[in-house]
Amino acid sequence: MKYPINRRLGLNYPTALRPCIEQPFDSFLENLSDTQLTPAAAAYCLDWLDQSGTKSDNASGKNQSGTTLLSDPYSLHFVITLSQAQEPENLLETLLAGLTNVFSLSECRKIVIEDDLGVTQGEQILGLSSREVEPGDFEFEWHRTPETVTLSSEVLTKVRAGHIHVKSTEDSTTFWFPVMHKGKCRSIMALTTREALEPHLAKIRALLEIYANLNFMLDQGQKDKLTGLLNRQTFDSKISRMLEKQRSANSDYADHHEERRHGEELQRFPWLAIIDIDHFKEVNDQYGHLYGDEVILTIGQILKQSFRRSDLLFRFGGEEFVVLLEPIPAANVEYALERLRRTVENQCFQQVGRVSVSIGYAKFIENMFPPMIIDRADQALYFAKNNGRNQVANYEALVEQGKLQALDHKEGSIDLF
Repeated sequence: MKYPINRRLGLNYPTALRPCIEQPFDSFLENLSDTQLTPAAAAYCLDWLDQSGTKSDNASGKNQSGTTLLSDPYSLHFVITLSQAQEPENLLETLLAGLTNVFSLSECRKIVIEDDLGVTQGEQILGLSSREVEPGDFEFEWHRTPETVTLSSEVLTKVRAGHIHVKSTEDSTTFWFPVMHKGKCRSIMALTTREALEPHLAKIRALLEIYANLNFMLDQGQKDKLTGLLNRQTFDSKISRMLEKQRSANSDYADHHEERRHGEELQRFPWLAIIDIDHFKEVNDQYGHLYGDEVILTIGQILKQSFRRSDLLFRFGGEEFVVLLEPIPAANVEYALERLRRTVENQCFQQVGRVSVSIGYAKFIENMFPPMIIDRADQALYFAKNNGRNQVANYEALVEQGKLQALDHKEGSIDLF
């Protein structure tokens, strides 16, 4: 998704944000919650912050520390802007948009790295690039599809030690910033620019430290305490984001591949699967809730090992899990879910022994409400439960085979509340 911006004119938020920034600080705090703070709006805040603070920073002749960052009211305003994010995804978008605009970056990426010292690859989970289309006019483009990034041992050694790695080419310089939390570096922010970034390194590090703390708090608030999977409360926002992402991807694909609009891309859908532990009540009744929790915890770990980082895993209820799979062909999702079923079946659980799961799944169809998808996957799950358990059932296949009656979801018939 591309959007234009003019760095000379600033973003088009004068009525919403400029008065908010220029007013006394106490009034700013009171009114901040009434302001719509989108990633682009955050970029405006940070741009205003940078223009206002540059003179005093340069006059001191010293790098700006984290303490100085917070003592600068404009910088503090941006930190508050970051704190308004309700989800880790919003927080990251806000940060990348702001950094890219203020520091004239040509590219800004977040790369997740593993703890294993032998691993030399990371996964880029979000990127934002910009290019100058006319003097002062820039076009931004988000890169939301996760991709594997190979990292040199020199980069990994430095960032794990908490140091910035710098690599220059003829055209640009890339700064690899460690994103540290509790003394560990689990991700990298790679900033590429043609401008001199050295005077701003301390400010960027301070912002990244604040980002890491906010991200940790948001992330923990979304997790189920037992399994570490996403909790039920985050489901609605996550599924809405996935559907919006898919609509955007389909739109971009259609724009560039008009002749294939009704062909290849229609074979790839997001999917929703509901996983239910078979006879779980009997496990709790016979062995106690402590061993029941151990079964849930182990299956949660198996789920994490069975799907991609970009797939979303939820603990939905006591013994029920939900998986949102990003677009893949039907054969691939069936294989992944069947592999999960077999893995659980072959797992020896402490004291309990063998446990199985039943799985029902359905595909997302454009313009269909999330409750409709859940209903379809639930119907497939009930079929699996009522026909022997320990199996995977697909709603669309069951309807086609005449084993299930298609649900009649008329527009406006879904009661969301």
